[in-house]
Amino acid sequence: MEKFIACLELGEEAYRPFLADCEEQTAALGTLYGEECVGALETYYACFSEAACEEEWEQCASENTTFVQVCVTSPGETCSAYEAKEAECSEPEPELARTCQMSIDLGGELHGEECAAAYDSYFACEASLECDSSGCDAEAEAISVSCV
Repeated sequence: MEKFIACLELGEEAYRPFLADCEEQTAALGTLYGEECVGALETYYACFSEAACEEEWEQCASENTTFVQVCVTSPGETCSAYEAKEAECSEPEPELARTCQMSIDLGGELHGEECAAAYDSYFACEASLECDSSGCDAEAEAISVSCV
């Protein structure tokens, strides 16, 4: 995990708080999805220790996909709609619906139901937009306010 964070080039001042956040999120993933999920996350982080920073994101894509698939077995309706809209408009990132669901679940576990609801509203708003349009600023702001 430490090499993963170092590759983000956050600087020493932000490094320790970010490491603490990662540790807190790892514990929450264990609570939400179980130890198999945490093991998949650790495999993803281990991939980073074997690659140069500029290569890591691509080189570790399959480990990231496995991690998301192991943790979130079935995304909810909002996230499935969000992924479908992204597929309609562009090339979505792999496992977008599962990543979306993980954001909602982690938000709820770490910051409460208001945070989970804010994430859900944001992804529902994004799914409702026409391609190449924007308009979910209020929902994004709600995440900033609710998830602290």
